[in-house]
Amino acid sequence: MCRAFRHCFPLLIALVLCGIGWGMSAQDSLWVRGGLTLVDSMAADVEWRIGGLEPGEGSDTTWTRILRADGLLAWARTDSGQVQLDARWPVWADSAEYQLLVDSSGLSLALFQDTLNAPWTALQAGCFPATPAREVDRALQSLEDIPFESKRHDAAVLWMRRHCLAIRDLRRIANRFDDDARRMSLLQGASVTQPDVMPALGDLFFSSRYKAQYLQWLKGDECPQ
Repeated sequence: MCRAFRHCFPLLIALVLCGIGWGMSAQDSLWVRGGLTLVDSMAADVEWRIGGLEPGEGSDTTWTRILRADGLLAWARTDSGQVQLDARWPVWADSAEYQLLVDSSGLSLALFQDTLNAPWTALQAGCFPATPAREVDRALQSLEDIPFESKRHDAAVLWMRRHCLAIRDLRRIANRFDDDARRMSLLQGASVTQPDVMPALGDLFFSSRYKAQYLQWLKGDECPQ
């Protein structure tokens, strides 16, 4: 009996670990399907992404398994306005059906019994759409794992080249660095949604010299777009 148990024990452990892993995987992911409806015959450019990927054709009829952390980002733009909607998936559901709607009031997302609404706003001069805060969170966490500030700076620069940032998120990134020269480099290389708000970031600098240089740079012809 003991010999049989010794032979079976490793198998039992493996099965338990597999079960735990499957359970965690199931908690971290869910099945989704849905689509987009454009009403009022609007001349709008509309796009949406799930986990950074554009839903394929037939996404409203085919269930797709995704990571729960990969929320839905949708945006639209016309000649006079823009709108962005950033939604998270429910933590309690194993599957979710969604329906995006674009009309004269803005963007709306029907998800279960709830509807998220984002109204049209005036066109901004900067980049669009803004990177979701959760993606910024993941980038900041990755930076924490890099031991030296110089290497963290290089990694941040590479990441920021591929992303459009809201001013609040650019501030969060710059605040992770102690060196004013590196903060200056990050601000000068950023693509932001509201360039006109950039002067407010002058308070990030410890040195009055760097703050003056930053504000002077903003007055030049190379302001961020």
